[in-house]
Amino acid sequence: MAEPDEDIIATLSRGFISDAAARLEAMDGALGRLANPPPAPQCEDAKNLLRFESHRLRGSGASFGFPEITRLAGQMEDYLEGSGSDVAVLGRLMGALRSAVTGDDDPKP
Repeated sequence: MAEPDEDIIATLSRGFISDAAARLEAMDGALGRLANPPPAPQCEDAKNLLRFESHRLRGSGASFGFPEITRLAGQMEDYLEGSGSDVAVLGRLMGALRSAVTGDDDPKP
């Protein structure tokens, strides 16, 4: 039988992964808007959402002990902070981040 602390940690970790998956869905929508560019203000909104959610995943991943999620979300956040907007680069980062969240073999960006 697992110790009570281990049960709490496991429950919190599952909650983090579930939350991260929902964040990735929102990020996918934003990436889709960048791939089919609407007017400039909406593109900026999509980039801001990607930047915000990658920042949150970076911090939460660190807090919950998911170093690969932290690293990949940090790469995306840093790329966007540096005015990066290449949809192909963002797509590769999203794919790697999704793999880290789902536990699949994660391709390196």
